[in-house]
Amino acid sequence: MKSKLLSSVFVLAATAAMSTVTAHAQEAETTAPTAAPASGFDDIVVTARKVEENIQEVPVAITAFSGAQMEERNVTNLIDIGKFTPGFQITQAANGPQTLSIQSRGQVQGDTLATLEPSIGVYVDQMYWARPKGLNTSMLDLSNAQVLRGPQGTLFGRNTTGGALLLTSNDPNTEEATASANFTYGSYNERASEFVLNMPLADNLALRGALRVRDRDGWAYGVRSYNVSGNPDNSQNGVIIRPDGREFNDRHEVQGRLKALWEINDDMRLILSGEWYSFESNGDGRQMLYKAPLNIAAPSGAQDQVAFNTSVLAYQQYMALNPDAVGVDAFQCSFAVTPSNCTLATLGGETGPYQQLDTETYNLRYLADT
Repeated sequence: MKSKLLSSVFVLAATAAMSTVTAHAQEAETTAPTAAPASGFDDIVVTARKVEENIQEVPVAITAFSGAQMEERNVTNLIDIGKFTPGFQITQAANGPQTLSIQSRGQVQGDTLATLEPSIGVYVDQMYWARPKGLNTSMLDLSNAQVLRGPQGTLFGRNTTGGALLLTSNDPNTEEATASANFTYGSYNERASEFVLNMPLADNLALRGALRVRDRDGWAYGVRSYNVSGNPDNSQNGVIIRPDGREFNDRHEVQGRLKALWEINDDMRLILSGEWYSFESNGDGRQMLYKAPLNIAAPSGAQDQVAFNTSVLAYQQYMALNPDAVGVDAFQCSFAVTPSNCTLATLGGETGPYQQLDTETYNLRYLADT
């Protein structure tokens, strides 16, 4: 499956009292001991009503995380946010590893097709992301994340009957140049590299770029049915199941963001940003097993052919003991009139459930403080 989503350039006019979107826990001064707040909690500033407010004064069920808090909890993708948010669940969608299914208060999109509308709105830097494809990415250079539970249609419009997820990336900083790099290595030869660079160009101009590259080998392996002669055979003669050298459920993705800040004066700012995401995977490969009754004497049609093949039983027995085995094209020839004609070529060769996704998002924001 290959899909390409292209978002148009949006210009968002700021309203009065709007300032740069930030949500963080205000820390006490460390230069001298100070008393804790009377309430026992630090103030947390959120933008659930599109203005900066103390979270305790907003009449909305909110769970907010600053960038530092997400780093402390090892939140690396959107799915992890659901693990720390009551009544909010994020899972990988059934139709692809790059797509997410978001659920809150019983509201969930029935399927993640591009033609269907979600019930939980996702906003990145105040811009609405209309479709869930490409959401299963890393939390690249984020300033904060806010989860709003319950209907949010008054301020955020349609497709927020169950709530909204607000993500805010770090804006460019004109004060000083900064840079950071992060490298990780994990199971199945997973390699991830992340780079962030902030560069002031003048007293009122700055650029900020972030890049993340991630690669991982597949953790599922393909198997086929072979006959005693060593040829691929999904008929009743194919009773030997063994790996065929293919790997599935790998990931190859690149995510980048570039933001430019122009401080027109002390009260007005213009921020232009672009975000790009590319994803490739030989997956999602899964086990698909048929229940084959043993009391069928002879095939009477294509459907009975599946039950008649002893090869299907061999797949079931093998995969029951090998949960990472994937017979991606195991049953393509089981419906054939003469399944013994299924050769390596007719089985699809090395072709698997290949997926590719490319997205581009552009955003132009005008912010004014009064």
